[in-house]
Amino acid sequence: MGSVGFFCALRRLIERSSALAPVALEPATLVHEGTGRGQPGAARNDALPISWLVRGAVDCTICGPPCTSFGSHGARLRRMTPDDQFWWTWWVRLAQAVFTLLAVIVALGGERLKRLWFKPDLHLEFESPVGETTRVGVRPPGGGPRQDAAARYYHVRLSNRARWWQATHAQVLLLRVMEAGPGGTLQTTWSGEIPVSWAWAPLYPPQRTVGPDARCDLCSVVEGSGLYVHLAAEAAAFDAFRHRPISQPVDMTLVLQARANEGDSEITAFQISWDGNWEAGAAEMARHIVIQKVARYNGGSR
Repeated sequence: MGSVGFFCALRRLIERSSALAPVALEPATLVHEGTGRGQPGAARNDALPISWLVRGAVDCTICGPPCTSFGSHGARLRRMTPDDQFWWTWWVRLAQAVFTLLAVIVALGGERLKRLWFKPDLHLEFESPVGETTRVGVRPPGGGPRQDAAARYYHVRLSNRARWWQATHAQVLLLRVMEAGPGGTLQTTWSGEIPVSWAWAPLYPPQRTVGPDARCDLCSVVEGSGLYVHLAAEAAAFDAFRHRPISQPVDMTLVLQARANEGDSEITAFQISWDGNWEAGAAEMARHIVIQKVARYNGGSR
């Protein structure tokens, strides 16, 4: 049952309760628990209708009218006064009005309120310094058919720490590239918004629903070819950064952000330092390339 259905059902229940206006009942005889006394045929106290507690008067064979105790239950019985009737009805009507208003709010703005109060919690993390080996087809620099080569891929993980609220139409964007300038200070050498490729991109749409973690291809190093930054779209202005040939060292920082309909992640930077060499072993390759998340990136917000 949805939120609107719940409030409507609750409202009907309140209306039904308010229809039970307090009325005077004929006096009945109550026998206290365990006494065994009273007129023949009188109801035991545990069989007395609970509505008599608020709507009627009970004559007790021990206390006399009205009864001041309810046997083993210890509840006090009394006749409802006009003031009691007024306040009982007033509170019921108030509750009815409040729940009617809530039902209208949920019906008109439920999705907007849900997005405002219950958001996914998106985070970008570097997955593994070792990376993942695979085989790829590489076109030689001089042209010709693609050749098979070993490669090592490095990934960024997009996680949603509030998995019960999914992030829809999510994608990871490259916002800028920063490289060391004179004096070693970082300078922005490219800026824009280009989607980063998902790992195993042909299996997924460009924009995904993220509950469980999703992986992006940050970069790869290919034997005999060099370092590649993996993007889901072509951009002529980015060609100079997309591929760095073998033996050419790289020291650059990629600035990323995950965005979804319900909210965005923090802007996060990852530094890539590569000396331009390739080795097949994981331990050996770890001496040539280091990728790490920048702990405190102050490059601004979206």
